[in-house]
Amino acid sequence: ALALAPRQERRACPHWQHMACLLDTAEKQCSSDGSGLEVLSWTQAESVWMCCCPLPYQSCDWSGLVQPCYAAVVEHLGPLTGGGSTQSELLVALQRARADLRRTGGEPCQVLAEELPHSRCGFEASPQVDRPLERSDLMCEMLAWQMEELGDGDSTEFKRIDCPYTEDSRARDGEARKEQVMELDAIVRLAGYMPLTDISVEATLDEELAGLSNALLSGNVEGAWQVYSQGARSAEAPALQSLLLPPRHSNGIFWQYELYHNTSSYADAFVTAAINRSGIFTGLEGEEHAEVVSQVALLLGVWMLVIDRLEAAVDSCLHDGFWHAAPLWDGAWAFIVGADAGQEGIDGGRSLWEFSNVQCRYFGTCTPQLGERSSVNWDLLDLFRQGMAHLRRGDHHCFEALCVLDSIIAKMMVPLIQSLLREVQLRGEIEGAAPRPASALTGWVSASSALPLLARCNSSVAEAVARHLEFNWGSRPLREVQELVTAVQSTYSCLGVLCGDVGGLLGVDGQYLPGMKPCDDDPEDTIVYQTVVQRFGGVAVALAVFSVVLCLLSCYSVFRCLHWRSIAVAHDLEGSPLTAHPDAVVLGTQAGDAAMF
Repeated sequence: ALALAPRQERRACPHWQHMACLLDTAEKQCSSDGSGLEVLSWTQAESVWMCCCPLPYQSCDWSGLVQPCYAAVVEHLGPLTGGGSTQSELLVALQRARADLRRTGGEPCQVLAEELPHSRCGFEASPQVDRPLERSDLMCEMLAWQMEELGDGDSTEFKRIDCPYTEDSRARDGEARKEQVMELDAIVRLAGYMPLTDISVEATLDEELAGLSNALLSGNVEGAWQVYSQGARSAEAPALQSLLLPPRHSNGIFWQYELYHNTSSYADAFVTAAINRSGIFTGLEGEEHAEVVSQVALLLGVWMLVIDRLEAAVDSCLHDGFWHAAPLWDGAWAFIVGADAGQEGIDGGRSLWEFSNVQCRYFGTCTPQLGERSSVNWDLLDLFRQGMAHLRRGDHHCFEALCVLDSIIAKMMVPLIQSLLREVQLRGEIEGAAPRPASALTGWVSASSALPLLARCNSSVAEAVARHLEFNWGSRPLREVQELVTAVQSTYSCLGVLCGDVGGLLGVDGQYLPGMKPCDDDPEDTIVYQTVVQRFGGVAVALAVFSVVLCLLSCYSVFRCLHWRSIAVAHDLEGSPLTAHPDAVVLGTQAGDAAMF
């Protein structure tokens, strides 16, 4: 007979019910009357998500799902929900999720069958076997669970694979758990990403920005200020202004922006000035006023808010554990995308997600297979999934999530650079490209969000861009535009940005405009910290021992990531200035007056 652990020992595993339910789902995939990939649908009866209810298949709401089970299923099966997956991929994903639960369940779960080798369907085995799953030990566990919990099965099925059978263990009330569906009460999927925590509040940030914009479209500046300072969403949602104040989790990236803009409250200061139409925002009206204010809030405020939440998630992973980190990581995705993007990310309101979708159309970096949406956005989706997987594993994997965060920042830089380059081109002496006031301000906003990191890589390039975008200058010679574009492209490797991600600015004929072709990537020079390490190598000596320890804890890429971060932070603590202009002019405002408009 097969070695099946006694029922009492199996039940001692905290995840026994959920693991066996995943095997039950796997069996359905291999049966002639199986439900196929439909089990991935939240609205399907006995969906795979219901395996994570306290009693599998007995209906529960989203908030009632058992967290370790849900995290494992999201990680391994979540990427398959977008379509295009095969039955074999689903079968492997189910077994990987089960293995995750076996591992996290600790010693009591080791009495259950191991993960490897992954089982195929019986008809796919070589030679074929007359049962749904190729592996008889997994079949035996699944049959035992079906009988003990659902009352299913008969002695013939057990005897066919020599699995221990005890009629007295058959459930008498199992029918009550069958054919039920989930009670959905939260966002279960947002632009392809499946959060592990409730993001319903964070996802409405785009509604806040829409409320701000709508007030300004009607000329109601007082109403816009009320939305910004007091909020327009539910009582649980903080006002936008409170979110844009200095981050609660100060990080090296924020310090660079604080130094560059000469104030820790730069985002709030700029938004306040834009709403009140003071300083460089004087004279804005109607649609232009609404557009500029929205862009300032998005690119100077929400952009850093996302990074703050991700930094806080990694810190929580290191000090407080995964379930403190997960809401922060999930919330950052909601801030990027916004509720209007929907489950598949096809639509979009006022969000960083939609801003990237707009920029890609100018630079030929949209993905036709995804409905002409930004390829960078889908790269971000993959990175967020990877980061969450690292956070789940905890310990030194938290550092791997930190490196994923650096890749996320690099991807988030791409639409900012695209908008900046577009404005640089608009200032050139090209027919039909004379800048309009609102366009000039939009380009300036993008520059304000990109220049601090640009200055970190090459202060001379940042100074040149700042001069080029000053408001009191007219159009620039085409030669100057081309030289400046080449200079900006030279910083990509330091920023961790790929030439292919940025692309080149297209004209109405679909051809690249003069001087705006994409550059070529250097495969050995695309990581943000490499150039920084070369420029600030003196500080590296003091951190060498620490870096070696980190290298032993994780892979070489993780070491390099942390090495760069440590050097950048140490450099900031030494008080190294970040100047955007030799005359201390920061994008059209005097440095000393950056927070005063």
